[in-house]
Amino acid sequence: DLQSASMGTRGAAALFNWLFDDIGVRLIAMTNALDNIRTARLLASLGYRRLADRQCAAPSGAVRPSMCWELLREDWRARRAAIPDQ
Repeated sequence: DLQSASMGTRGAAALFNWLFDDIGVRLIAMTNALDNIRTARLLASLGYRRLADRQCAAPSGAVRPSMCWELLREDWRARRAAIPDQ
């Protein structure tokens, strides 16, 4: 019942603020399955940059094609400065 209520976006923004500002992380990399459109939209809306797709191996050994994304601290800070409520 909370899907599409921006809860994921707000929660992710709070997490990224903590990671970049308090912990000092410089880069966050993510992958998601090609058919996982919700995650792709979330990552794009948070400012992640989509890189080339690649084959990723799961702990089970299964291999699947995945979208690869990255978010740099500098890009996140610039985005946050432009949108004050994040």
